[in-house]
Amino acid sequence: MRAQRASSWCAVLAAAMLLPALRPCAAQEPLVVLDAERLRPGPLSVWHSGGRLEGPFAVEGETPAVELVDGRKAVVFSGKQFLRSAAPAPPEISGGRAFSVAAWVQPARVTGRQVIASWGARRDDRIEFGCGRGRGNALTAGRTSAGFARTPPAGQWHHLAFTYRDGHLCIYIDGEPDSVHKLKLTPETGFPLVVAAVRDAGDARFAGGFRGALAALRIWDRELCHREIRNDMGLFGAFGPQPADGAVCDERRIALRWHDGLDRTARCRVFFGTDRSAVEAMNARALLAELPASHDHRGEVAAGTLTPGLTYAWRVEQLAADGSRLDAGKVWTFRVSEGPASAPLPRTNVAGVPVDTRRLSWKPGRYARSQTVYFGTDREAVNAGSAVLAAGLPPSQTDIALPAPLEHGRTYYWRVAQDNGELPPAAGQLWTFRTEDMPVPGHLTFFVVSDTHYGLDWRVEPAVQQLIDDMNFLPGTALPPGAGGGIVRTPRGVIHLGDITNDGKADQWQAFVRDFGLKGEARLAYPVYELFGNHDGGAAGAVRKGIIERNRARASLTAVSSNGLHYAWEWEGIRFINVNISPGPTTRPYDPQHSSDFLRDQLARLRDRNQPVILLQHFGFDKRESLRWWPEEWRKALSRTIAGFNVAAIFHGHDHETDIYAWNGIDVFDAPHVRDADVPERPVRHGYFVVQIADGRMAVAERRLDRQWGMACLRTFNWTKGTEK
Repeated sequence: MRAQRASSWCAVLAAAMLLPALRPCAAQEPLVVLDAERLRPGPLSVWHSGGRLEGPFAVEGETPAVELVDGRKAVVFSGKQFLRSAAPAPPEISGGRAFSVAAWVQPARVTGRQVIASWGARRDDRIEFGCGRGRGNALTAGRTSAGFARTPPAGQWHHLAFTYRDGHLCIYIDGEPDSVHKLKLTPETGFPLVVAAVRDAGDARFAGGFRGALAALRIWDRELCHREIRNDMGLFGAFGPQPADGAVCDERRIALRWHDGLDRTARCRVFFGTDRSAVEAMNARALLAELPASHDHRGEVAAGTLTPGLTYAWRVEQLAADGSRLDAGKVWTFRVSEGPASAPLPRTNVAGVPVDTRRLSWKPGRYARSQTVYFGTDREAVNAGSAVLAAGLPPSQTDIALPAPLEHGRTYYWRVAQDNGELPPAAGQLWTFRTEDMPVPGHLTFFVVSDTHYGLDWRVEPAVQQLIDDMNFLPGTALPPGAGGGIVRTPRGVIHLGDITNDGKADQWQAFVRDFGLKGEARLAYPVYELFGNHDGGAAGAVRKGIIERNRARASLTAVSSNGLHYAWEWEGIRFINVNISPGPTTRPYDPQHSSDFLRDQLARLRDRNQPVILLQHFGFDKRESLRWWPEEWRKALSRTIAGFNVAAIFHGHDHETDIYAWNGIDVFDAPHVRDADVPERPVRHGYFVVQIADGRMAVAERRLDRQWGMACLRTFNWTKGTEK
């Protein structure tokens, strides 16, 4: 299904732009200033602009109101009115020239197309700053668009800023950089600026009406720097600390770095130490240094050699030339790492570790003088230091033999503690792993996920990584009653049913490869078998090319199509057939590249017609979404192709509604998918199916991102007599 990209709300910043004649003024003064603080509460008929460009913005459509919204006076728009400047946008903000726009906005919701401001007449010569759903949620200019990396949520005040110069658009949210876009903006002048909508010249209709509150809008005919953007939103303290606030530093020798928050800062006093209260009070004993501001307003001072394991606080006080305080500065903290052991093997929080594993390995910490390894199945004993495997190991030792063979289906704990000599010791992180379950012929477990949409929004990757972490350590967990109870056993692999990416771009595909790997070597601890979907690009795209390349490295496959895309394999005598987007011949734009031919070939190669088959595809049979994406004649052809064969189940994605249903008497499983990643005021939802086949039954249970169970079912699985297991 069409997953829309980061719906950014409020690009409010919009472009304000306006008006008439330039008057002499300071170079730093904005061209346009719309400030709701100057307005009287109640209905608004005109909003006068200050700054170097003066003039009225008249209301058209319904009358907006000036109200107090969460402590700010603002103009509240319902999407049915807009403001139009009396004078045209000036040439200073057109034709590729530098400009900056800043605004305070609170969108009511993120939905549809909502324009905060625009200028230019025709679509190809106009800039729109807005909020809503879609890829150009921050800016649209003809065929060019830019989106927020992190979409600001609705129902909250946000300061948005856009700066443009020499083909680079920088977006800031609440005083912090959000994203940089390389694009060319050449808006046309001679037409009015429109606030809260977009309108073509000579057309009385308007579109994209903004719903929310606008407290201020300012425009400059130059590029603002980061400090100036922060100043516009009322922030004047030093910023950009290095080490970052809350960071853990590996090095002991630290230089403190920052940016001055005001261009009139003459001197800075840096307070620093392990006594946070002294730093907060700016006590003289916490004064590390006083130094003049540099010409570029970047500060740096050496903090010296610090002690591992301690937390340090610091702040930067800014002083004027006369010595008076300009800003006291925020208190930042960082911690110096004790240099613990790292890089454990087996990896921590993974299941399926082979029982023939004979050694533990790790990377010793940088300060180690000796090491002690704790190991066992008793978590508390390992934590407490009573389960000693070996003590007094030299600092260079990186592995150790296990005392006995590992047992099937057991959870083990271990850690490496370090004596760091004169420095504080490092207790070491508690690591854990679970071994593979005892193999049972005819028993099969696998996981199924779909529609990860890498690239949809910045929140997608953390959500998918969280999902992977849950998969990695799920074995041993109790299944829900609806799936027949018992525990989740070690999966043979993970099947991904397509729409891996949101736009089929190479960087999105590489993010998938980074997280899912191929054979359990990446964040995901199990082999993965992926399909392509409608969001994954065409035949010449990065995703399909990547699948072809990966199929060459999948040694477990029983067959690969002649074009290298479609493939099949067997688990416990069940033939899994991947036809990718759908069974079909060829078409545009969602070309299955003759997957139906591959399906027929694979069915013809079964041991007999009773051998169980599980069909994997992206498009499904649900009436909500899937049917309109692939032709009815293809579905009829599929029905004829599989008639008489033991197709035990079909798994698909695309629909974005987890479901379990039947098609032509076949059990169909519509796999979990990403949801609400582009709706910032809602939590991201995702999940996967846990599938277990044993003793003539197939259990399918939805495992959600919140680590709760969702829908579940228990079906009869037709292990026809004579089928190998």
